[in-house]
Amino acid sequence: MYPTGELTRFYLSPDHRRCGGARALLAAAEEWARSQGLPRLFLDTRTDLVEARAFYTSADFTEIPPPTTTPAQFQDHWFEKPLAP
Repeated sequence: MYPTGELTRFYLSPDHRRCGGARALLAAAEEWARSQGLPRLFLDTRTDLVEARAFYTSADFTEIPPPTTTPAQFQDHWFEKPLAP
């Protein structure tokens, strides 16, 4: 196991969607994680959040296999993004 940053409860108000707010927020999280020396960001999401899954993919996150054999409720898809220094 290695240090990792984990995004949880990534939410943007509907009033601010499709205006670049989510990308700016994600970029800030990535920059902070890099400044802490973290090699990757990790997150999970639900199946019904189709737009979220598309957003993470468009932001260069890759879907990965479940990290556990007993996922919690609403943990349906897992993503990671390696962070270059």
